[in-house]
Amino acid sequence: MSLAIDVDHVSEVLLSDGEWHRVADGSFELDSYEYVRAADGPKAAPRLGGGQEKLVPATGARWTERGDTSGNQRVMFCPLTAIQAVSYGWVSRSSGKRAN
Repeated sequence: MSLAIDVDHVSEVLLSDGEWHRVADGSFELDSYEYVRAADGPKAAPRLGGGQEKLVPATGARWTERGDTSGNQRVMFCPLTAIQAVSYGWVSRSSGKRAN
């Protein structure tokens, strides 16, 4: 049995800080985890690519975190190993639809 997680439905990410981080609709992505300098151009080699060093995972996650009541947002990046859990969000008992 697979625990397939649809990245298009991830609405919250639990990190080691013990907090659930809210994901703006459809912004959760997985990709190569690497540090780059954008000023070096689009084809520049990574400063540090995932998997190049023993403790740097090859895969990471990125999402836009839903803002507070002031409407602020921030882009979050982390190694995949930093994620403890993901959630599709709360489901309403009465309607069966997601309540996010």
